[in-house]
Amino acid sequence: MADLQSPLTEDGKIRARIVGGYQNNDSWLDRYNSEKASSPALSMLI
Repeated sequence: MADLQSPLTEDGKIRARIVGGYQNNDSWLDRYNSEKASSPALSMLI
């Protein structure tokens, strides 16, 4: 799991953030697995 964020402008009003993680689970059941990924975001302070 990782949580990274950074300002995109000098004043910091526009920021980028990505919360990331990856998980891939197989199961003893046939044809069953679970896969999860990350979610990026862009925010603006007003």
